[in-house]
Amino acid sequence: MILENFISKTLNRKINYRLVFAIIALYQCLLYIIFNSDFKTTLGGDSRYYIGMVENLYQHGTFEFNGSKSGRMPGFLPLYLPIRLFFNQSTSLLILIFIQLILYSYAVIYFIKRIAKLFDWKNVSIITVILLLGFSNYISHWGNVFYTESLAVSFTLIGLGLLIDFQNNSNKKLLFVSGIFFAWVLFLRPFMLLIYILVLAYLLYRNRKDFIKVGLLFLLPFIITDSIWITRNYVNEKKIIIAQSSIYASGAPNKSFLKYRELISSFGGDFTEWNPDSEGLWFQPNEYLKEYGFSRPNDNIFPEYIFYDGFTIDSLKKIRSLYWETENENNKEIESVFIAESNKFITGFKKNKPFHYHITSKVRLLKNFIIHPYTYYLAIENNKLHYVQLPLKILIYLLNTILFLLGYLCCVLWIIKLIKKFDFFSIILLTTPVFLMILFPIVFSSIEYRFQVMGVPFLAISIGLIVNTFIKNRYVKLNG
Repeated sequence: MILENFISKTLNRKINYRLVFAIIALYQCLLYIIFNSDFKTTLGGDSRYYIGMVENLYQHGTFEFNGSKSGRMPGFLPLYLPIRLFFNQSTSLLILIFIQLILYSYAVIYFIKRIAKLFDWKNVSIITVILLLGFSNYISHWGNVFYTESLAVSFTLIGLGLLIDFQNNSNKKLLFVSGIFFAWVLFLRPFMLLIYILVLAYLLYRNRKDFIKVGLLFLLPFIITDSIWITRNYVNEKKIIIAQSSIYASGAPNKSFLKYRELISSFGGDFTEWNPDSEGLWFQPNEYLKEYGFSRPNDNIFPEYIFYDGFTIDSLKKIRSLYWETENENNKEIESVFIAESNKFITGFKKNKPFHYHITSKVRLLKNFIIHPYTYYLAIENNKLHYVQLPLKILIYLLNTILFLLGYLCCVLWIIKLIKKFDFFSIILLTTPVFLMILFPIVFSSIEYRFQVMGVPFLAISIGLIVNTFIKNRYVKLNG
């Protein structure tokens, strides 16, 4: 009875969104400071290219890094370059971090306010989603290390919020501004093209009488900016490059690198060498482990089903040793031996364990994509703040666990709900996590955890929708 009275009051209380935004923004900024008290900024992996290309433009007048002129699109350029004009690199990067944290906090509240009105959410659902997105940093963390996910999520949420406003009042300016944000998302995360196309289809479907004008207004920002990008690429490289020249920032890697990844993914292993306890990390040479402070996982990380007559853990170690040699020496003969041995395993595994090769491997990748160390990116430092870091890490772990496990379950329930009652806008929201779940673990056999960041907000929205359905069914009589 006490619980029911509490929920009844909460359902009717007006939410102060400005205050909630201020609280989340302050929390996100403090969270960064607590886990990064030395304010040290580091550029590693792809972030060296995202920032390095803009930095090179500032210093030398050319948008490139390490010989790559179109390995990554200039998504950070409009935000980072103006800051860099007034501050040194270290200060500029810090300012960029806090801008992204505030933008993310704003985007979360901006979108939740509109989606709650669209779906007629009760306050319990709204508060649930605010807690999951506002008090976790699974998304915002990536802005702290200068990857594009945090900014891309923020602009996706703002773009979708503007679309909801446009549908409510038919203000064409909102449509054009939404188009700007979605165009920017494509320059940050090009694989979001499918969602962009879906949004366009939704707009044309909802505005059939005026579809040409609506379509052009939405498309115009991307057409203009990408035309400039394509022209620039053609002038510099004599090739038509619509997005980026390669999925790898530095260009195509050597054959042995690609083969080692193919070998690991063939049995459903994780080839991402910086993921904790991954088969990819097991495969790395001692120099890599020492440089980045990793410990080699134990041999028992490999499932028993990958071994068969003539192939044991010692056989796998032999292949690993060959891989190390190809990394240390530019020797085509050793590379050929490594590739031949890897192909021998893949062929043998496929022949001896066809079910595991075709089915189990994909199921294992999918499982590890969804269920993983949810706070692997948060290191507790041995300093005065460690007593604050631990409870925060526990809180974030709980929020992230709910986000992923309950989020994907609610996605399934939402799909069932859509079978009974079709809703185009819900299809757009659902498509993002489902698309990423298929694209990376199934199609690319890759489970780098950041690849599902773009879908995380919609896992939270799925939870909000199901919670709202439950609340309406269970407690609506209290207000009667």
